[in-house]
Amino acid sequence: MGVFEEDCVVRVSALIKLWVSEGFLRPVSGKSLETTAKEYYLHDLVERNLILVHELGSTGNIKLCKIHNLLRDVLWREAEKEGFYNVMGQFKFQGLKGKRRVVITRSTSKKEADDALQRLPLARSVVCHNKEIQPLPKSRLLRTLKSYDRDAYGSHDYLLDDLIRFVNPRYLAVGVDKEFQFTSSFNLLWNVQTIIILCSTCVCAPYQVWDQMPQLKHVEFHKEDLYLPIPQKRKIVAMKNLQTLKGVCFSMIDKTTLSLKIPNIKKLGVTRGGLPDLDCLNKLESCCYWGAQDVNDNIFQHSLKKLSLGSNTYYWEVKERLLAKIGALPLLEKLKLERAQFKLKQWKTSEDQFKFLELKWCILESWITESSHFPHLERLHLYGSKELEEIPPEICEIPTLQSFDLEYCSESVVESAKAIAEEQEELQVRVVLLKNNHNQALPNLASRNFLVEFADL
Repeated sequence: MGVFEEDCVVRVSALIKLWVSEGFLRPVSGKSLETTAKEYYLHDLVERNLILVHELGSTGNIKLCKIHNLLRDVLWREAEKEGFYNVMGQFKFQGLKGKRRVVITRSTSKKEADDALQRLPLARSVVCHNKEIQPLPKSRLLRTLKSYDRDAYGSHDYLLDDLIRFVNPRYLAVGVDKEFQFTSSFNLLWNVQTIIILCSTCVCAPYQVWDQMPQLKHVEFHKEDLYLPIPQKRKIVAMKNLQTLKGVCFSMIDKTTLSLKIPNIKKLGVTRGGLPDLDCLNKLESCCYWGAQDVNDNIFQHSLKKLSLGSNTYYWEVKERLLAKIGALPLLEKLKLERAQFKLKQWKTSEDQFKFLELKWCILESWITESSHFPHLERLHLYGSKELEEIPPEICEIPTLQSFDLEYCSESVVESAKAIAEEQEELQVRVVLLKNNHNQALPNLASRNFLVEFADL
């Protein structure tokens, strides 16, 4: 935790990937390292108040964490004394040559960073928080390179040659040059486990990614997409370690090939292109698909806990049969629909199991439900619901409901939420309005459990 900036809020998923890449963890009871990290290591640190919970996820898991600044100072002193890592501008340079880990802070100058990296022939890990610096250690034995953070957009751009010069990387989180292209030499990174890339143009993966990178666990592309080729069927080699695949486009791939190639996938994010039936992936827990107009109601695996369907550019028709199939998923805890157009602009619900529901920019006027239809619902998030007449009053009868988040919704929705908040005083309602909203009465609705904020769209 000491490698992060002061007052920095740390995404738990990123922290755990760093723990794994550094080799700090040992499996417990045959569970994966990532599961062990969450259930044992992280839980233990939180119980001891060494790591502070900053924000819970939509289904109650720890999403963001941080540490107290006084504890961070202790970590720095111990790290300097033990030679565990070097923080640029904070630690002395004595003995720098033998340091294995270096942290480049936002205040570090490019000259300081370049000088230090040249003096670190044995560096194994580099964590860079400075968007103006492209860290390229002299050491070819680098194991961890983190110069991009999804919560702080921006990163210097690397070329493929910058990355394949390292012979044993396990963790790469970088931004890449707009001319970046994968070639067959990419398979030289045969030991890499985590690849997180910010790219400004779509890129195509080589065929070798399917059969010559057996250690891959997590692949994430941000901003633009990674196109995955169809695996060569004569070389069907299972990528048994792959758990996360986000920001990808599939060439047409059948479900049989998919089940053979990535049988243990847990998190799947497909931006566009065809999506095969997912009922063959019996360990899949999270699915996000942005080509929702092509989705059919037979693709879903009963192991799903989180499901997001939507589009960034167009509206798609959500069919009643699809909603019924989703509602029947026994483990589903989180459902997000974006730019969904409900038939006749009406939604008649049935019994659903999820704890978190988000409707974003959906075309919906009438919502007909009963409290028994959502026996476990804890959080409701409505975003851009301009046509919805009201939140059904039956919602307030759900005993598990804890909070509403309403952003840029119609005045009638806000007023119905206020009525529910008055009836259920323990319910927390947060309303975000446009700064140029001309209804002066809406801000006056604010109360202890009804928060009103203003923001730009």
